[in-house]
Amino acid sequence: MSLHLVRLWPEARRLASFAHAAGLRDAEHDPGYLWHLALRRAFGALAPQPFRVFEPDPDKGRPLELLGYGNVDEKGLRSALASAPGEAAAVFPESGLGAKALPEAFTAGRTLAFSTRICPIVRTLRTDGGKKRELDAYVHVASADPGAPKPDRADVYRDWLRRLLQEGGAELIDARLSGFRLTTLVRRSHASPNGRTGTAEGPPKRLPALRARTAARRPDATLEGILQVTDPERFQGLLARGVGRHRAFGFGMLLLRPAG
Repeated sequence: MSLHLVRLWPEARRLASFAHAAGLRDAEHDPGYLWHLALRRAFGALAPQPFRVFEPDPDKGRPLELLGYGNVDEKGLRSALASAPGEAAAVFPESGLGAKALPEAFTAGRTLAFSTRICPIVRTLRTDGGKKRELDAYVHVASADPGAPKPDRADVYRDWLRRLLQEGGAELIDARLSGFRLTTLVRRSHASPNGRTGTAEGPPKRLPALRARTAARRPDATLEGILQVTDPERFQGLLARGVGRHRAFGFGMLLLRPAG
């Protein structure tokens, strides 16, 4: 099935109403988590993932916009939305929905400009021998040799991205760090109707009761640059999957355009 670029123009006020109906107060969620829930409630398993949200810019006349990749066309998305619960469907009006098929394969050797919002983390063993933990890739490199000069954060994140692109059939030609901050990520477990506990990754048909939540600070970086496709099949898979972790919550989407 072809990969599609999905474009949504959500209603911000309806999203606030959805958050209220879901029992989510501002202090208890991060935007990525809320968008994840709204998308899954509105489109179920057809919800675009990975995705990226662009905040409105009144000065430039740019509305709130959500871009994502999915394996269904516009007709399929509209069909899913027609059977969605009212409070979720209202977030994504049909008039603000579109989808465009991407090429079946990108030619090997083709260069493309890209932009991606990533959560550059590595999974390491705890010093006490406990379960693995998520650690900022920059902190991981900087702490490897306390006596060495501190590395440049942009260099660390470029190397992190370069490795994942290589695994996904592309070579990083150039990249710059255009944005960075530490973001609080909130994840919840759910009480499902049969009493078992699931995770927020799933596409529940009904929004279940919210149980325990965990919050952690994670790196939130935006990189822009040029890449070259080396393996079209693997690269197509990378686009559909996304880069790095927390891809279901607004990270990891590779936005592409012709280089130059």
